[in-house]
Amino acid sequence: MASPACGYLAGREHLDLVVATDPAFRRLDLALACVHAATAATLAQGLTPTWSAPRSNRASLI
Repeated sequence: MASPACGYLAGREHLDLVVATDPAFRRLDLALACVHAATAATLAQGLTPTWSAPRSNRASLI
């Protein structure tokens, strides 16, 4: 898998998402596509998607 996404921590009203991308596949917008799909699936379940990123990962903060 180049860039999987999944739910990490579920609450009553939210689902914390996690995405990881194999370094060989970075900068191809694969993580962005995964986040869009995971967000849509989370919203379809009536939950609010959440996630965080370290400040050092500038691409994830935009």
